[in-house]
Amino acid sequence: MKSVDDEAKVDVNVGANTVSVDSWLMPEEFFVAFHDEDYNVAILEA
Repeated sequence: MKSVDDEAKVDVNVGANTVSVDSWLMPEEFFVAFHDEDYNVAILEA
């Protein structure tokens, strides 16, 4: 996530399989970064 926005605040909850990202960028930009690393992701809230 830091490669997309090095100032983003990232919270990972391993037990819930969730990642929350607080950034000024659009959620889709992070979606692409996850997808590029072969993670199956969905945007739940923007």
